[in-house]
Amino acid sequence: MESDIASGSIIPLRHLIAGTGPNINQHVNLYYLQYWSLTHFLFHYSEREFAGAARELAKLGGSVADFERLIGPIDEIQTLWYSYFLEMIDRSKRVEVSIGF
Repeated sequence: MESDIASGSIIPLRHLIAGTGPNINQHVNLYYLQYWSLTHFLFHYSEREFAGAARELAKLGGSVADFERLIGPIDEIQTLWYSYFLEMIDRSKRVEVSIGF
């Protein structure tokens, strides 16, 4: 994860949530991928453990403080999300191979 952050392959969640990451106009695909995967993670991880809190977070506007209060410490959630993200990528590759891409 640290090497992906250092290389700019992922935006640290704190920066993603706070809106302090790299210029979105120059990195729109990266933002899309991360926002989508974070949303999927929050609504589907571990029997939807964070789904209710994610709904409440969205109602409140999604600040860093509210994220940490409702979901948990960003550094811990980032580690869980990153593992989930890598698993999604791996699953995607297995599907591509099984259907012949």
